[in-house]
Amino acid sequence: MIQGMGGFMSVTGERDHKPGGGPQRAGVPVVDIMTGMYSTIAVTAAIANRERTGKGQHIDMALLDTQVGFLANQGANYLVTGEPPVRLGNTHPNIVPYQSVPTKDGAIIIACGNDNLFNRLCDLLGQPALKTDPRFATNAARVTNRDTLDPILDELMQQQRTTAEWSKRWRRRAPCGPINNLEGRVRKPASGCPRDQSGDSASDGRQGRFGAEPDVVFRNTDRIHTPPPLLGEHTDEVLQSVLGKSADEIAALKKAGTASVPLAAFGQSFGRSPTSVAIGPLCQRDRSRIKGGLRPDLTQRVSGLSWFPAVGLARMETHSGMLVALASG
Repeated sequence: MIQGMGGFMSVTGERDHKPGGGPQRAGVPVVDIMTGMYSTIAVTAAIANRERTGKGQHIDMALLDTQVGFLANQGANYLVTGEPPVRLGNTHPNIVPYQSVPTKDGAIIIACGNDNLFNRLCDLLGQPALKTDPRFATNAARVTNRDTLDPILDELMQQQRTTAEWSKRWRRRAPCGPINNLEGRVRKPASGCPRDQSGDSASDGRQGRFGAEPDVVFRNTDRIHTPPPLLGEHTDEVLQSVLGKSADEIAALKKAGTASVPLAAFGQSFGRSPTSVAIGPLCQRDRSRIKGGLRPDLTQRVSGLSWFPAVGLARMETHSGMLVALASG
């Protein structure tokens, strides 16, 4: 919804006059991710400012604000020209050719970001005349005449070589790359790019594979590989090391529902496996509403969250001010 409201879908998808044309959303939740990234930057800036001034900051992030903020070159194009940009499929609004093109066995992405790279492409295609054709001699001319140039490139690329053959032939001559699926990307990553990682969760010992963040190396700092934490996994550690809370104070916070309890602790307290799911914490109104227990065969709404019976729960109970959904397995 936010991608549509924020203008993202108006510039994403194939051109309207082509097969499959129309607005498309991104295949990953880019707005959610970017809002988290902007929030991280804001928090970092607030911490730095606190160190200098001793004052804290209030951070207010919104999905729609983020979406509009990272329209990037598309937003800049509109501000400069006053013309709303349109969908261009896999092509680039300001650079031609910078797009996916068909090959004998699939497709490949070519990125000719300047006239020199386009000239190299023409030589590789065996079409030197394209370099001096006034319709294609400069990037500005190619942008204007993209509808003429694109079919020419598509036919030449598809007739001559496979994706692997083009990649090998273009190596060190012009930027290009295949269109991998996730299996090809994760199992055979390029050197220096993100890899999947595996490891044990410190709390329950279950194995898991997770997408790793990009390799960012800080001087004199070792890289730490850890899986995502479980809910409440580091509650005690943070309260003790950062806030200086004692064991009794932490226990009181948990009893009041102010601090979360690890999932494993929920399962143990009910004599169940650590597959229990914590939904809370609960406000006083919610505690009163569910005092008599929750029926897992009905949709429940507690603390603004809807919980549906389709998830296969045995029962729901409260514990230390938290709503706990106990798995039936």
